Amino acid sequence: KDCKSLTTVTNLPANVTDMSFAFTNCAKLASVPALPAGVTSLWRAFANCTSLKSAPVIPVSVNNMVEAFDGCSALAGKVNLATNNNKRAYRGTAVTEVEISADVTHFALSCFKTNTAIQNVYYGGAATAWNDITYEGYNTKIINAHVRTDVKASEPTVEVKNGRTYICDLDTDNLRDVFIGKGRAVAYRGV
Repeated sequence: KDCKSLTTVTNLPANVTDMSFAFTNCAKLASVPALPAGVTSLWRAFANCTSLKSAPVIPVSVNNMVEAFDGCSALAGKVNLATNNNKRAYRGTAVTEVEISADVTHFALSCFKTNTAIQNVYYGGAATAWNDITYEGYNTKIINAHVRTDVKASEPTVEVKNGRTYICDLDTDNLRDVFIGKGRAVAYRGV
């Protein structure tokens, strides 16, 4: 907490369950490793880490994301949410894509009061369940985003044709043409 010079964390102990306030106000923290599978609380864990560019995947064990990434203004790209205890979880961020578990039935105050428009939401539940989600104020960016429902986590499919390997990530509909040979790899996104 309040570490002024910490820029990266390379390893978190596997037995950590409560990360409340762990890296709060570490303004230079730019990256963190995968979170331990058994972590349950991220209460203000990364709040005001203004250099943090991406969020780790949040394990399903997390039941407290209150202000977890609040004020992380550089945080962009894709994030996930699997708990209703999410007040101000991503407030003040620049996230553009969100994966939401079917278990989420409520967006608490300012959960997604982001600095940018949320472009895509991938919701694990049915469209009727999405329409039944309740929300408190300052969540219009998630409510107004493009939503895909019934999204299930899956492994990418891999197909080899004419010496090329095609990897299709079904969750985001991105096809990547990857040629691996003689020490080279080329990837194309959004093809």
